[in-house]
Amino acid sequence: MVLAERMGSLLGQMVGSGFESLEMIYSGTLAEKDTRPVTISAIKGLLECLMGADSVNFVNASRILKDMGVKLLESKTESVNGYSNAITMRLGKKGVINMVQGTVTGNKEKRIVQFDAYRTFIPTEGDMVIAVIDDKPNIIGPCCVVLGEGNINIGSMHVGRMDEGQPQLMVLSVDQMVPDDIMKRLLQVPGVKSAKMVEL
Repeated sequence: MVLAERMGSLLGQMVGSGFESLEMIYSGTLAEKDTRPVTISAIKGLLECLMGADSVNFVNASRILKDMGVKLLESKTESVNGYSNAITMRLGKKGVINMVQGTVTGNKEKRIVQFDAYRTFIPTEGDMVIAVIDDKPNIIGPCCVVLGEGNINIGSMHVGRMDEGQPQLMVLSVDQMVPDDIMKRLLQVPGVKSAKMVEL
């Protein structure tokens, strides 16, 4: 349930408010279990980052989502993209679908393994910068320089790409929240298409 809550929080922070639909897809071994508590956890994580932690809990999360007019869909499938189990969240907003997928490995490690079309690794806790960048040299380095000059330490980095020449997803785990002025400088690096600060 923790994984689902963090996935919901990630999706909410990346997409923002105004979404019209939420689809939960359970695959593999998860499809054989009662997934309702997991769905509620995902809704709670999604709404908490938009409304505040004090406003949403496990009791009222589903009702709040319904009152917002958001259509909730749940489905189960055997297909898991190579994982023994997977949770997929799809958020619909103005005809655009944003998706996040997570899994729990054999040693109980929780992993977010996909965001939209990008297969990557996104930590399930901590502060991070998530950016879409051009698939070209000399972009990641300057981004790291901007953070370094702002006294922001990078703990780890993961990059996911769809295809060669297509934009990449860059995930930088950082030791603290990045101030707005540093984020603005990051967005000015040539080749950076978007960048958001995320807290899980």
